[in-house]
Amino acid sequence: MIDPQSLTLPILDRPLIVEGAGGLMVPLTRDLLYIDVFAAWRSQLVLCARTSLGTLNHTLLSLEALQRRDIPVLGIALIGDAHQDNERTLKEMGRVPILGRVPLLNPLTPESLSKAFSASFSPESFVSTATSLAPNTP
Repeated sequence: MIDPQSLTLPILDRPLIVEGAGGLMVPLTRDLLYIDVFAAWRSQLVLCARTSLGTLNHTLLSLEALQRRDIPVLGIALIGDAHQDNERTLKEMGRVPILGRVPLLNPLTPESLSKAFSASFSPESFVSTATSLAPNTP
């Protein structure tokens, strides 16, 4: 049995990446979802989203679930082929920045991932202030 109180982030003087494998709504127990743990931590979150069919629905639903729980979203990291209109739609409708996009890597190795990440993302994007999910104002 997982004790939700035991799931804490270590205190570090450098960035930390914690992956919620499978998605925000994946249960850790019958009473605990990944998103519940993220809400308790109150840390900025980078939402990773595939670029294939269904991404608009899945990503916008995820952003809505994060907003309802007041979880700060730093932005979206996309994975897959480029789809400029989808990226624009997610940025505008989701009201969060697109941090970058990495293609599907074959083979996926530490070296290929490091090279793709360096080419696709700016490290500064991951340390800026969290984006508000408040509605756009005129």
